[in-house]
Amino acid sequence: MTGGFVAAIIACAIFDALAVLVTIFFVRGSERQSPIAIPESVKDLQPTRP
Repeated sequence: MTGGFVAAIIACAIFDALAVLVTIFFVRGSERQSPIAIPESVKDLQPTRP
């Protein structure tokens, strides 16, 4: 009844290794841009109170 556990653990280890490789090669945190671009002229504006 427990014979499939070894195969399942090996399959999970392979899947995890592939996920690590995809993360290392395809996700580049420092080169990603924010989804909303804020123009330089707007960054220095301060909110005004009514």
